[in-house]
Amino acid sequence: LKEVKAEQYLSWTKGQLDFTDESFGEIAATLERQFNIAIAFKSAAAQRCTFTASFEKDASLWRVLSLLSQVNQTTFSVNADSTRITIDGNGCQ
Repeated sequence: LKEVKAEQYLSWTKGQLDFTDESFGEIAATLERQFNIAIAFKSAAAQRCTFTASFEKDASLWRVLSLLSQVNQTTFSVNADSTRITIDGNGCQ
């Protein structure tokens, strides 16, 4: 079992996508569910970087990943059929 941050899940109903001290890996899992797409990391180090960020619920996946990647010194690419995103780079080392 995993501890759940109720505020994060409740914030979505209020029009927010909130992340408080969460790893990029945890955020990616949320984005996978939210946008129905697979996200993979080439580097385990990038997955461990933590963020506190808030986005409007209608923010696009591309906007969220672009901002997180800028801060995290990573890049992302989308496969040809737009079903999988790969995040590359060493992140916050």
